[in-house]
Amino acid sequence: MKHVLCICLSVAMATSTWAFTPAMPGLTHRTLLKREGSKKHATWTTTQPSLVVPSRAMDQTVGDGRVRVASSSSILFQMTRPRTLPLSAILLTTGAWGAERNFAFLSNPPVMTQLVLMGALVMLTTATSMLVNEYWDHKLDVDSHDSAPSDHPLVEGLVSPEQVKGLCKWLYAAHLGLLLLIQQSSLRMCIYLNTMATFLYTRYFKPIPGVKNLLCAGVIATTVALGAAVVKGSLMTGAAAVWPAVVVVGGGIMHREIVMDVVDVHGDRKAGLRTLPVVFGQRRALLLSCAPLLAAVAVTATATAKPILSSAPLVVMCGLALRAVQTVGTNDETKRMDSAIELAPLLLFTSMVFGLS
Repeated sequence: MKHVLCICLSVAMATSTWAFTPAMPGLTHRTLLKREGSKKHATWTTTQPSLVVPSRAMDQTVGDGRVRVASSSSILFQMTRPRTLPLSAILLTTGAWGAERNFAFLSNPPVMTQLVLMGALVMLTTATSMLVNEYWDHKLDVDSHDSAPSDHPLVEGLVSPEQVKGLCKWLYAAHLGLLLLIQQSSLRMCIYLNTMATFLYTRYFKPIPGVKNLLCAGVIATTVALGAAVVKGSLMTGAAAVWPAVVVVGGGIMHREIVMDVVDVHGDRKAGLRTLPVVFGQRRALLLSCAPLLAAVAVTATATAKPILSSAPLVVMCGLALRAVQTVGTNDETKRMDSAIELAPLLLFTSMVFGLS
């Protein structure tokens, strides 16, 4: 019965990827769309299916003036933000280590098999979430032509929405196939719910202030618990073994997401998105971003064996945010924000390792 339920849920998700958006004029399974004109006054024309690489993707030059041919496949790969994928595997492995504070699981083939499958699943969840976010940002007119072409290939016409949808279908199909190989039903359901949350994120949760940040933090933080659950044999037992690390990752990611919203405040306001910086202002949003960090500090200070070492990186993150508050509206604003964003992963990982050791 559990496998039947999982298969039914899998079919539901697979079919949902065929309906990202209502049908647009001229869009069929036999045609591709090419956007012409500005974002708000774009016109769409159909092209022959033989068009594999959009013309804009061919029109890129390097420093010496030579034309660089960028295939649509490489552009789509970059849209998955490949630099973020290993981070998911690192969190999963850290959770597996933290379950028993040793690497004995490396010599256990059944556990390693499940961890490898889990790693593939969390990376697929991350990749598809990036693609779906790009798709809906483009559809809802959130992206701007002022952004760098490499940041928003859909805006620049380097790839078509249909190509993004097609890749998502294949990735979701692979995800669902691997999901059926996970032995623990609780883990299958948790991964499935995380993936569904990222699928619905941009369309339904992103416009709600604070909820988008909380959802991102929750999905990423549960990765640590998933790694521990594989070793412990139960989701609840695994989560109980590493819960301080889950709180640290969740609080740190929520903080970082809010800071990133502060950086994007002007574009989000123009697009009509009600992020925390848009609603409360940049300074207040930066101060609010310290709240989840302080909650994490409370946990590391009282529930870990090395409270000072595990709390110090989080205090540093708070300090970087407070320093950024003072530079809002100045020439140093971008530099301070970037420092807070770029140092966050390293500081979080340091706090998490000391908290588990």
